[in-house]
Amino acid sequence: MEVVCPKCVQSYDVPDSFVGETIKCVKCGEVFAVEAPSLPEVPVEAPPEPEPEMPVENEAPEAVTVSAAKADVCFTVNIENQPPIPVRLESVSISFECIFKIVFFVVVSLFVIGGLFGLLIGIVIGLLRSVS
Repeated sequence: MEVVCPKCVQSYDVPDSFVGETIKCVKCGEVFAVEAPSLPEVPVEAPPEPEPEMPVENEAPEAVTVSAAKADVCFTVNIENQPPIPVRLESVSISFECIFKIVFFVVVSLFVIGGLFGLLIGIVIGLLRSVS
């Protein structure tokens, strides 16, 4: 990396490991610290104009509130750099296939847990019998 003497403007090529160390200028004798190179200034651009708000589908809502009286669902969709968009669904329906999959998953999970629990009890009883 290149460093420049602050007094006589003599430039030197030094390794990066010299950052934080002090060196002496051979030309004028000035002692100065080697500083990390500064980053070049990048011009700041104006932020782009926001696009018009459009409904977003398949986005996960930030907050969901369910009103049990009318079975309405209200939630707010937050999109980056946009104001929150309130969305209200008048009716929610769940398909039979979805309900069947949920019930099937719960029943199978209970059978697996019950089987593992029964196996564990069988092992414990077998160990207890072998000890006595």
